[in-house]
Amino acid sequence: MTYAKAVSKKPEQTFAIKISTKNSKDIGQVEQLLKTNIQPSKLNVPIAKVKKIKTGEVIVECINKKDVEKLKTVVDTSKELKSKEIIKGSPRVILNKIDKNLDKTKLIEVICKNNKDLIEA
Repeated sequence: MTYAKAVSKKPEQTFAIKISTKNSKDIGQVEQLLKTNIQPSKLNVPIAKVKKIKTGEVIVECINKKDVEKLKTVVDTSKELKSKEIIKGSPRVILNKIDKNLDKTKLIEVICKNNKDLIEA
């Protein structure tokens, strides 16, 4: 695979859950509790990504929706951990310095005209 092909390749869609502790004193140990108590490798749940966030919680991403659901049910049945499914939203764009007299339909036309490759995709 060439570099150009690797860069142009679209990232695979992932499904994610946020895992936290039921007990507030174990907040920094979510990843360790996940590895020791749940053991995703023994569940045959392939994990695409694991991210620690500032709050001490962990976001786990899987490629398959079934794998996320399986992991979620196991986590929710555990005594120390709880989970919440993350629904990924559409990206939003903020447009600055636009003429206030420009109406919404004209603005959409201008954006579509200048971004034909995005519209075709």
